[in-house]
Amino acid sequence: MTFSLQLSDDVIQVRDWVHEFATDVNFHDLRRDQRDSAAGDLAGTDRIAHPIAAAR
Repeated sequence: MTFSLQLSDDVIQVRDWVHEFATDVNFHDLRRDQRDSAAGDLAGTDRIAHPIAAAR
């Protein structure tokens, strides 16, 4: 049995897309947090219903 650390072109394309998507989501999440902070203490409470946001 052989083992290779080289990724296929398809896997590289998916990896790059996932990284780009995560960067975009992270950017928009940061911008929302900045808007919420500027809006006051109660801003952002609507995110509690979101399971990923609630885990923060």
